[in-house]
Amino acid sequence: MGAALIRPACFNRIDQGWECPSPDEIRAYLTEQDLTERAAARLMGIEGTDANAARLVRRYKRGERPIPYHAWRLLVLELRQSMVALEGEAWEIPEDAELALTGDRRG
Repeated sequence: MGAALIRPACFNRIDQGWECPSPDEIRAYLTEQDLTERAAARLMGIEGTDANAARLVRRYKRGERPIPYHAWRLLVLELRQSMVALEGEAWEIPEDAELALTGDRRG
């Protein structure tokens, strides 16, 4: 399952009908992005030891806990910002702008 098969609603803002990704969608996204559980936890801002943070990501992947909106959104935004930076483009977000998970700027 690639990103194209992850439901589009999983990339919506919460006020636009965000739907929590399923464990399969979480696993597919992390695999597609070539992320370890520890790396994903760091991008999500999960605090604690690396082992404990990775354990929490495993719980999301197994469906033992739903991934919180803020953790998923931060993961997706951090990855998109990294991709843009790798392409050599500046990516600044004005403080008053809203940013959809698709990377579109809305103000």
